Amino acid sequence: MVTASELLCQGERPAIQRHVFASIDSLGVGAAIDPAAFDLVILDEAHHAAAESWKTLLNRVTPTELLGLTGTPERADGLDYERHFPRPWVGNLRVWNAIPHALVPFRYYMLDVEGADLRDLAWTAGRYAPDQLAGRLVSAAETFVLRAVRAVSECIERRSEMRAIAFCVNVRHAEEVARRFADVGFSSQVVTGKTNSVERRVARGDLDAGRVHVLCVVDIYNEGVDVPNVNALFFFRPTESATVFLQQFGRGLRRAPGKAELVVFDLTGRQHLQFRFDRRLRSLLGHTPRELAEFVSKGFGRLPAGCLLRLDEQVREDVVAQMPRAIPSDQAGIRALLREPAHAQLSLAAFLRETDVAVDDVYRRVDSGGGCGSRQASMHEKSVKRRRWRWRMSTS
Repeated sequence: MVTASELLCQGERPAIQRHVFASIDSLGVGAAIDPAAFDLVILDEAHHAAAESWKTLLNRVTPTELLGLTGTPERADGLDYERHFPRPWVGNLRVWNAIPHALVPFRYYMLDVEGADLRDLAWTAGRYAPDQLAGRLVSAAETFVLRAVRAVSECIERRSEMRAIAFCVNVRHAEEVARRFADVGFSSQVVTGKTNSVERRVARGDLDAGRVHVLCVVDIYNEGVDVPNVNALFFFRPTESATVFLQQFGRGLRRAPGKAELVVFDLTGRQHLQFRFDRRLRSLLGHTPRELAEFVSKGFGRLPAGCLLRLDEQVREDVVAQMPRAIPSDQAGIRALLREPAHAQLSLAAFLRETDVAVDDVYRRVDSGGGCGSRQASMHEKSVKRRRWRWRMSTS
C-alpha cells in the first residue's frame, strides 16, 4: 500500500509523516517534523547545499540514502558541496543530452540591438553596476522591444499562440517593457517577487489561456516553478551567471501538449568588453572553449537534435573578440575549467588544446601567501607535476 504524500510548507503540516514534501524554510529549528527520522532524503536544487541554511539541514539528517537533484551543478562562486555529493555523480544528464528525449528542442537567436550600447557602463566584481545597468535598460526599453517584435514577426508563425516570459532587470524595467509590448498589440503583464501568490496564479492562468502573450518578470521564475506551456523567452537583461541563465532558459524547455519547441530571443545589445558570452553558450551546449570558438566563427558544431542557434553578425563579432579574454591564467580559473563536464576526462595535452590555457600557467607555483611565485625551472619538476597534475588540480 502506498501512503499519500504530505506537504510541509506555507502553513500546511503533515499528519502521517511518512512521505513528506517540505520547503527548506519549513525545516529549521522547531520544525513540525524531525528531518533525522527519514531513511531517504531527496534534496532538489542540490547546488544550494553549500549555503548555510542548507548545510544546517544536512548536518541534522542521517538518512540511509541522500539523493541530490539539480539542473545547474556548477556554482559560479566556487563554493564546494561535494562533502555530501561527491564526484563522479551517479547521473549527469545535461540540457543538450535531454533534448529531445525529455525536453523540447529550441531555436535560439542572439540579436544585436542597434542603438543600445552598454560598453561604457561601470563593471565591478564581474558584473555591471546595477543602478547604471537598470537606468540604461529602462531608457532603451522601446529600442529593445521593437527589435524583439521584429524578431517575433520573422521567427514565429502565429504570434497569437505565443506564451512568453521576458526576464527584466528590475520592476521599473519590467513595467516599461510591458508597456512597450502593449503599445504594439501584445497583451502583457508584470509579475515580480513582490506580487502576491493569488495574482501570480492568475497571471500564469492568463498566460496558459492565451489572454496574456508576455509575462515580464523580475527575480522569479528562475527555479522551482513549472510553467510548461511557455514557448518563448525574451532575455532583456544581461545575465553574467551561467547558473541563473540555465535556470531561466529551463523555464521554457518543459514539454506540454501541442508544444513543439522553444523560441529564445537573447537581446544582447553591445556588451561591456568583460561580459562573458562564452559562459552562457558553453553551459548550454557543453562545448569546450575551442569547439565553441570554431562553432561561432565558422558556423558548425554539435547541437541537440532539432535545435538552431543563430547569431546576428555584430553579436558574432563581439563573441569571437571576447573569447580570448575569457582564457584564465590563474589557478582558480584553471581549476574551474577543469571541473566542467566537457573537460572531465581530458588528458593534460587535450585540456591545453581545447581551452587554450598556457602550459606555463598550469605549472605556475603558488607561494604560501597565495600569490604567484617563480615559474618551474626544471624539466624534472615539470615531469613530476605532469604526472600529478590531474589529481592536484581537481582536488585542491
